Amino acid sequence: MVGLLLGEITEGAETDRLRRYVDPLTICLSLERDLTDQAGQARDAVARVQAQQMSDLATGVLMARLGCDPPTARRLLSEWLAQRGVDAAELSPADVQALLEDPDWGRP
Repeated sequence: MVGLLLGEITEGAETDRLRRYVDPLTICLSLERDLTDQAGQARDAVARVQAQQMSDLATGVLMARLGCDPPTARRLLSEWLAQRGVDAAELSPADVQALLEDPDWGRP
């Protein structure tokens, strides 16, 4: 858009005055694009950490409730999630609470 505007402006003093704003504007637009990209990467990283936290929390709940070791708890969690059709990466706090409140969990 800036290039189009500059292309439509006739040569002269006004063109020179406008051109002094082009470089700072270009830098600002580039910076905004880079920051938007970085913010997206940060959001993705936070989502991955939160998903791992939910999985770790649910594993800990199972370990405490059933008195089992981490590998067994992870296997049981995986089975529980499969029964409910929940992807481990999408495990939510509500899912962990449901696991905690499930009265039949861990009973033969």
